[in-house]
Amino acid sequence: MKQWNALITRTASQFGIQWTDLDDLLQDIRIRVWRAMQAPREKSGGLPSSYMYSLVRSATVDFLRRRRDRRASVHLSLDSAANLPAPSELTVEGVERALEGALLQLAPERRVAVRLHLDGKHLSEIGQLLDWSEGKARNLLYRGLDDLKLMLRGSADGEEA
Repeated sequence: MKQWNALITRTASQFGIQWTDLDDLLQDIRIRVWRAMQAPREKSGGLPSSYMYSLVRSATVDFLRRRRDRRASVHLSLDSAANLPAPSELTVEGVERALEGALLQLAPERRVAVRLHLDGKHLSEIGQLLDWSEGKARNLLYRGLDDLKLMLRGSADGEEA
């Protein structure tokens, strides 16, 4: 995998993937390479360069599609978040209500990670408290924060999903 790092980071950059999401993409690529290496025809040697180029590009496109679908599902969850305030209700109480309503819409693991973060916990503390690796805590926290931002921006802008 080390020999392909430059290709992976260059491809991710070309597709606009941020460095915070690179771990997820790398994990997906590792799994695909591992599966390909399990095939009987690949036991004798490595994978050809052309295959790796194709694998990296398809993994990157799949990653972007999953992220797009996840964001679309967050917007769809706004339909059921009746307690989000209208832009005219942006008072302290309205913002607190919006934040609490948006937190309730997050997936349970993301919600826990975001709540601990909002309570001032560091990534390593979140990981230790929940018996997660720091990488898992980071991914769940950042995804949860991204989802939260999308929901709250939609609420503040008065958008409908």
